[in-house]
Amino acid sequence: MKRLCLPFAIYIPTDYPLGLGELWWLVLEGAVRKADALDVTIAGQQSRFVTRTPAQKIFAFNKIYWQLRKLPEAELRAQVRRIAAAAGYDASTLCSDEIMTWEELRALAADPLVTLGAHTRRHLALAKLPAEEARAEAAESVAILEAELGRPCRHFSYPYGDVRSAGPREFDLVRELGLKTAVTTEKGLIRAEHAASLTALPRISLNGDFQTLPCLKALLSGVPFALWNTMAVLRRPRAASACRSAIRSGSAPISPSICRAPKAQPRRC
Repeated sequence: MKRLCLPFAIYIPTDYPLGLGELWWLVLEGAVRKADALDVTIAGQQSRFVTRTPAQKIFAFNKIYWQLRKLPEAELRAQVRRIAAAAGYDASTLCSDEIMTWEELRALAADPLVTLGAHTRRHLALAKLPAEEARAEAAESVAILEAELGRPCRHFSYPYGDVRSAGPREFDLVRELGLKTAVTTEKGLIRAEHAASLTALPRISLNGDFQTLPCLKALLSGVPFALWNTMAVLRRPRAASACRSAIRSGSAPISPSICRAPKAQPRRC
């Protein structure tokens, strides 16, 4: 990034530089990696996973992960601790081993290309929390980051960032805290209309899927998101009917305005 003079942002869950964070997804990964079999009970449903081969481990991790994501945060983390204990996986030093310290982050923040933003204290899905707890998670993370870095914090990232983890309540909450921008993990490019929803910004996710240069170029072009947004609208009966009628009659191009994602839908950005 420095060689190319590209600015970038890193978002910090502020318990983590102290070694206090629960990186539960990495704990689950470590438990699955260590175990030859796992017996798991989630939401009253018992499952047994054989995890001897890499393919079995990948299947078990994905299945358990997405089941866990449906749970309240406290229950999710308690369940992962039980899975780790049953597998004999010790995660006690995982956070301090993997996460940068405040001293390291201060050194990083001195680079003019770097912006450090807040990411809550404990990396909790804010939409799953009561309003006051969600506000405290965001506000305290901003205050801690400002105190540690000695500069204002103006930017925020929602943990997980999908529609089940952050929605209109959270977008308003972050705006009320005086933050200038906040990013989701909803996939898309920044467009002019996002000026009205700066605390609900989309991103292009490079998270293991589509990890080739041709795929990245296609994503950066915006074409996949335009197609996705058009198809999302077409799945709504009234919009689909209007689009089909306009296209059949020749009175509109293939991408009339009604076929675009509605502007007043920040969760779809």
